[in-house]
Order: sequence, then C-alpha cells, then structure tokens
Amino acid sequence: MKYRWIEIIVHGLFWILSAWFLISSFSVQLHEVEIVNGIETIRTIRNNDLLIQLLFCVLIGALQFYFILFWFKHKNEVQSKLWWYVLLIYTSGVAFFELLRFLHVPETNLHLPRAIAHGTLTFYTSVALAYALATLSYRNTMRQHQLLIDKKQTELMLLRKQLEPHFLFNALNNLLSMVSPNDNPQLHHSIEKLSHMLRYVIDETKSGSVTMQQEISFLKNYVELVKLRFNDDELNVPIDVAGDHLHQRVEPGIFITFVENAFRYGTEPEKNATIHIHFDLTSSDRISFCCVNKVFPHQQAGNGTGIQAARKRLDLIYPENHSLTISKTDEFKVRLVIQTA
Repeated sequence: MKYRWIEIIVHGLFWILSAWFLISSFSVQLHEVEIVNGIETIRTIRNNDLLIQLLFCVLIGALQFYFILFWFKHKNEVQSKLWWYVLLIYTSGVAFFELLRFLHVPETNLHLPRAIAHGTLTFYTSVALAYALATLSYRNTMRQHQLLIDKKQTELMLLRKQLEPHFLFNALNNLLSMVSPNDNPQLHHSIEKLSHMLRYVIDETKSGSVTMQQEISFLKNYVELVKLRFNDDELNVPIDVAGDHLHQRVEPGIFITFVENAFRYGTEPEKNATIHIHFDLTSSDRISFCCVNKVFPHQQAGNGTGIQAARKRLDLIYPENHSLTISKTDEFKVRLVIQTA
C-alpha cells in the first residue's frame, strides 16, 4: 500500500512539472521590453488560446499514457500486436487534438504549431512505453523470483517426505516377492503396478519433466488400480491417444488431479459410469488433454481445492502457454491445452 501511494505521488508530480514546463515555454506570445529611468524591464505576455491548446495537449497525452499502461498491464510479454495498439492510440490522440484545435480555436486566434503539439504527444507516448516496459520487466522478474521460491519450497517438502515413498517402495517390493503370480495373479499384478507408480514418483520426476509416454503410462497404472474398487461391469475408463508425438516433455503429474476428480465425483457405488480420457498428440509442440465424466445428481460437490491448486501450478509452470477450460452440464468436462515449444 505504501508503494502504491508513492507511485501516485510520482505520477502527480510528473504531470504537474511537465504541464508547467510546456505552458511556461510555449504559451508565450511576445516579450515587451520597457525602459523606465534607464532600467530595462522585460514583460512576458502569454496567449490564452495557446495556453488552452497546450492544456488540451497535456490532457490527450495523459489519456494516451494511461491507455498504453492499461494494455501493457494485461500482458505478460511484449507481443507484436501490442505495438499496433500503441500506434493506434498515438494516431487517435493526434487526430483528436487536431479536431479540438479546429472546433474550439477560431482562425483569427493563434494556433499551437503542429511540431510542438505532435512532439508533446510523442514525448508522452515514449514515456508511457518506457514506463510500461520497465514495469513489465519488473513484473516478470518478480514472477520468476516467486516461481523459484515455490520450486525451492517444493523441493524442501519432497526432501522431508523422501523417506516415506522409499520406505513404501521397498515394502511393496518385499510384499511382491511374497505373492505368487500363479496363486493370486490379480494381487501380484496390482502390487506391481503400485510399485511402478512409486518408482515413477521417486525416480522419474527428479529431472523436473517427463515424456508424455511416461505420464500416460503412469495414468494408466493409476486407472487400473482405482478400478479394483468396482465390479467389472460398473466402470469403463477408455484412455485414447491420438498422434505419436510421445517424446514431448511435460510437468509430471499435471493431469492426475483432473483424473482423480473424475473418479471422485463421476462414479457412484452400484451404478454404471464412464470416464473418457483423451490425449491429442498429433502436433509436435502441443499437448491436448480432455477428461469427461457423467455428473450424478446426488453426488456432493467438493470445495475445488484440487482444481485451484492445478490452476496455480499451470500458471506458474506454463504462463501464457496453456489453456484450461472446465464446463459442467450433465457432464463434467476438462480440456487442457499446453504449448510445449
């Protein structure tokens, strides 16, 4: 809050000083020199029409200034299209000034030279661009700094919990050696899948990203384990993969939240349910994920903390490079598109 007030004060001083400089410099119509008793006195005469036009110039410059800041405020990076907006704002300001000049200043009065008017508008536009770019650079730096802090906190949390997955992984391997694949194949197969999932969490995710082939395999193991809670004819979970660009790398576990949510709220005991999971990997630089499940009328809605956490994670890791759309009618549909290059 303190810095906000400082910013407001700096803005106010900038406009007061720049307006004073313009008016004191360019509203002068003539200088009269008087000599009284041998003493030379210079009297400055200012023209009210020039003063009004200069004030119009400052007003239009202020509109340009804050329009440009508004556009940059809603962007996280400098885009080529943004420069067209700046040019349009500048051109509109010049045209607006010319219109006011034509309507409000009769031909018999003095006109502010176009070079001064256009130069003033160019000055304010240039200052706005410099200020907006500096603000944008500072905002991006702070976001990167926050991302680094969050990453360090996550690494610390994982280090603190490292004993637990390693212990579970070793315990599962011991249990797996005690279960005969011939006597109880389903139990042996399930423990093996859970062991693979833990190995994925412990070892494969250390590099910070995994291939889509690894991520899809992880999801398939998860789906197979969750389906053990249901009878064979109660739940259908097809996982479709279109395209063969499985080499693309992605943040590990970025899709699991939406699949967990589908199982939690898209199924009911003793009722048939279908969860459709689809990956579109037809493009080499884009991953498209879709998960659709039926909405049961008596199923209680959650507090949405998992979805909120997933949104925050996507914003931190893929800023401006992802699109997440969630819709709910008689079906709950999640569509996530990630640009990987």
